[in-house]
Amino acid sequence: MPGDDCEVRALPRGLLDSTYREPSYGFSVDMGSSTLRTHLVHIPSKTVVAGASVDSPLNTIGLDVVTRLRFAAKNADARKTTVFLLRRGVRSLLETALASAEVSHDDVGRILVAGNTAVHHLFFDYPTDTLLE
Repeated sequence: MPGDDCEVRALPRGLLDSTYREPSYGFSVDMGSSTLRTHLVHIPSKTVVAGASVDSPLNTIGLDVVTRLRFAAKNADARKTTVFLLRRGVRSLLETALASAEVSHDDVGRILVAGNTAVHHLFFDYPTDTLLE
């Protein structure tokens, strides 16, 4: 089912046990209306070590926020598809940046995600019905 393989986690792995260590890398993710963009940052040196961008996968649904929200509101499958497309696009960007910098995902402990209200709600699978009012 779309959306099942793109999980959003609230806590870093190992945070609640003795395996936790401060992360070496973090991501910034900008989920714009037309473009997704990410930067991989080496946290101790505050240096951007890789970046990637791609057209938003939501462009296949529509080029404006209202069209995307209306599509997601059609039914549960449409909503799952919308969430899946966005999360898969972000995950693909993260994987591209990691490969470019030759960094393991195990070394990433922080991800900052920013976007407009609609994209934010879709990415985190929050209710969007009030956004169409």
